[in-house]
Amino acid sequence: MCGMTYPEDENGVEIEPEYRTHWCFANYLLDGHHKLVASLESGKPITVLSFINRDYSWKLVDELIAQYKRAPN
Repeated sequence: MCGMTYPEDENGVEIEPEYRTHWCFANYLLDGHHKLVASLESGKPITVLSFINRDYSWKLVDELIAQYKRAPN
């Protein structure tokens, strides 16, 4: 493998993850940080609008969108 270590089960056998990809989807908050702080302090949720360019993004965009649709609100 690549030198990674995984957690061990009760018998000392490494438990490998069931997934084979790792995604990092970052949103950068350019303005409105005060609304984010107010949301945190009040416990009320906020909505973040993200724009994804299919021409310049990696090719798993449709899979990423499907994961977001399946995620609990």
